[in-house]
Amino acid sequence: MTEEELKSFKSLLDIRKYPYEEEGEILIITGHSNVDLQDINYIPKNVCFSNEGFVHLEKLILPENTVFRNEGNIYLNDLIGLSKGVRFENYNYFLYANDFFFLTTVTIPEISSQRIINCYIKQIYG
Repeated sequence: MTEEELKSFKSLLDIRKYPYEEEGEILIITGHSNVDLQDINYIPKNVCFSNEGFVHLEKLILPENTVFRNEGNIYLNDLIGLSKGVRFENYNYFLYANDFFFLTTVTIPEISSQRIINCYIKQIYG
């Protein structure tokens, strides 16, 4: 992701009125609303979704260090792939992504479904 692409992504967030903060190299999407970006084909690396609603993305590869810390469901329709450092930290909500949905229904006492998904990602992608 070039600096130009990052600037373009931030402009898109501004146009759609999705507030964000920057902490070093991390772009944190905040706010009280849902984040619907299903019509875009990329997001930059080092993005943290920390909004109060759902996140909806489609047809992309989640880049390095994408973190979901939002308070709603996550919709990753037609997900192409994951990258190193992708993490799900949005406890008690569902992840809908291709064949990954079954992971959110796994119930092991004392182990959250997000922990299972994060372990899977770490073993596959590092």
